[in-house]
Amino acid sequence: MKKLFTIFTILALCNYSGYSQNAPIDFEEDGIGADWTWTVFENDSNPPLEIIDNPDMSGVNTSQRVAQFTALETGDPWAGCESQQTIDLGTFEWDGTNTTVKIMVWKSVISDVGIKFDTETGWSEGEIKVSNTVVNEWEELTFDFSGALNPPPGEGTLSRIVIFPDFDLDGRTQDNVVYFDNIRFEEGNGGGDDPTEVTVTVDASREFLGFANVFETPENGGDFVFGSPWGVSDIKSEIDPGANTVTLFPNFNTYADNPDDPFWVDQETGLGNKVFEGNTFVEDATLVGSIVTFEGEVSSFTLSGDYEVNVFIRVFNSDFSVLKEVIAPLTEEGTFSITFDEPDAEDALVQYGFSVRGLNANPDDEEALGNVVIGSEDGGGDDPTEVTVTVDASREFLGFANVFETPENGGDFVFGSPWGVSDIKSEIDPGANTVTLFPNFNTYADNPDDPFWVDQETGLGNKVFEGNTFVEDATLVGSIVTFEGEVSSFTLSGDYEVNVFIRVFNSDFSVLKEVIAPLTEEGTFSITFDEP
Repeated sequence: MKKLFTIFTILALCNYSGYSQNAPIDFEEDGIGADWTWTVFENDSNPPLEIIDNPDMSGVNTSQRVAQFTALETGDPWAGCESQQTIDLGTFEWDGTNTTVKIMVWKSVISDVGIKFDTETGWSEGEIKVSNTVVNEWEELTFDFSGALNPPPGEGTLSRIVIFPDFDLDGRTQDNVVYFDNIRFEEGNGGGDDPTEVTVTVDASREFLGFANVFETPENGGDFVFGSPWGVSDIKSEIDPGANTVTLFPNFNTYADNPDDPFWVDQETGLGNKVFEGNTFVEDATLVGSIVTFEGEVSSFTLSGDYEVNVFIRVFNSDFSVLKEVIAPLTEEGTFSITFDEPDAEDALVQYGFSVRGLNANPDDEEALGNVVIGSEDGGGDDPTEVTVTVDASREFLGFANVFETPENGGDFVFGSPWGVSDIKSEIDPGANTVTLFPNFNTYADNPDDPFWVDQETGLGNKVFEGNTFVEDATLVGSIVTFEGEVSSFTLSGDYEVNVFIRVFNSDFSVLKEVIAPLTEEGTFSITFDEP
């Protein structure tokens, strides 16, 4: 029976606020972890986690107390232990200060150690696994969660640690005693020493956002009054995807909507009564950690000299308390290019765009006050951009499962559904920059007595499972996209099919265009979607 696998590349925006976890988890009498409520799972009779004296006070771990986990021969490969939700570890979110997780282990066999974190709703991105490299001595293992995402809205907060001390899918030939200790959270590696360099251009097909900062006029002291999100059309900025242009104007809506309000309009002079800074921008969290260059061309500049126009890149931390900004004035027709080159681990969100600052104006003066027309340097053109993407394990990967009957049962499609990447089972390792694909196991493991998933006579799986592991990226829309990579190891059974793909959907997912190619052996691959 054939099973199907696919991996694909075609970004999600998020920002974060912070909590902190209770750590280091050292199991000392006056420390953290010894009095936690640890629950053992999937380990046959589930012998409890024990906190004992360190049996080997040498090497990297000379502390007094450690945790002892006995992985039973009859337990599942993924047997483990977990802290009490929200109570023990506390609640926290990933930021630049805690994405490197370290644990000391003492093991008598070589096998993976897995660590994952989940929320009170059960949401998790799955475990990261690292193998010990020595036996019968202490070793510190490092887990890189720099690519981990915080829970989406409605899915709670990270509040439990789950540890798999002896995660060996080949099974155990005896009971294995594992000791672990000194679980620490440290600053992440920030994606390596050499950040990616990314160039973005004016792309009117993107979603533009608006934000207004309002000030008193210089005659009234010039103080900041308030800032607020603002409709792009109200700011007033005109986005034209067909021409690939952004046209900037002074702000008129505050005057037009409030002609008799002295807050907005000087009732004696008839002039606007506030300095209005209208910001029109794209917000893109996927640029976090990168050196970002923003380029474009001013094709027309007729705006009155009473207004200031700037191009900017702004980078915020998770709670918007820190702003790093690169800004340059636009004063005439011609090209522009600015670069933000100081990414760090605290960055959480990148915005790039334009601001117009000056007196809020009477819409009757729109023609006289002029505007600024901005586009990409090639004007959008008829030739789509050619973009090459590669396997990047620091990206957010999503999962989707399609389930079919077996050929013996007709092969019909049964259902499709979003599916956790770790449940599919695909392992994403940002440190090694690898994506490892396996057959699906969780549907069998979670439902061994359910004839829907498991043939109760043969003991074999009873469905064909197509696990799709992919990156979703709306910024590639309209481009000729090439997806390249290398298969460094291929040991998968011939009963399974593996494909690499690029899929392009319309807005309601009713139309799919797809480029797909089989992966059957080690070596490089390259596929191109060329019909945007």
